[in-house]
Amino acid sequence: IANLKTVKPYRISPCHFVTKEQKLKDRNDFQNTGSDTAWYVEVNDYLYPNIFELSSLEFIGSSHPCQYEYSNNILRFKFFNINLPDSNTNEIASHGYLEFSIKPLEDLPDGRVVLNLGQIYFDTNPYIQTPFVKNTVCDVINPTVEISIDSSFCLGQTLICAANIQNAGLFPAPVINWYKNGIMINNMHNDT
Repeated sequence: IANLKTVKPYRISPCHFVTKEQKLKDRNDFQNTGSDTAWYVEVNDYLYPNIFELSSLEFIGSSHPCQYEYSNNILRFKFFNINLPDSNTNEIASHGYLEFSIKPLEDLPDGRVVLNLGQIYFDTNPYIQTPFVKNTVCDVINPTVEISIDSSFCLGQTLICAANIQNAGLFPAPVINWYKNGIMINNMHNDT
């Protein structure tokens, strides 16, 4: 995959919920899709001190030796003399990556969306921007769902069901999906 940013932990939701205590593991993958060997690669990542706990930053590893520095809200990874062949010459060797982890600030409000992206420079060419990655900070809770069914149900009659969610927290509002024969028939929100 060429020039992509990913973040873990993955979550089952388009919002990618994470707790305030979880470290986010960021990975930037890059590929030289140009027409010649790249001698220098730089990957910039924007880390704002009002969102991230900068003291928790930890370099995990990279495909090639690199140096990194943080200044003016930018974490720069510099790959000197990387000699990264172009994908037409050597597709397998044209790839590289770097990984680091960092925690969001613990005092971020629930529901705060944390967006991040990478900018990748090959030699003196204009940067290639990765797609955004997104996480939503939220204290994880374990709600319980109690479903009650009208006991006078007979085949062919309308079935009446109700769901009550306990320990649901305030954010995000829980969603209950109702299915009939494997097809979702209603999408209900419960704020209690």
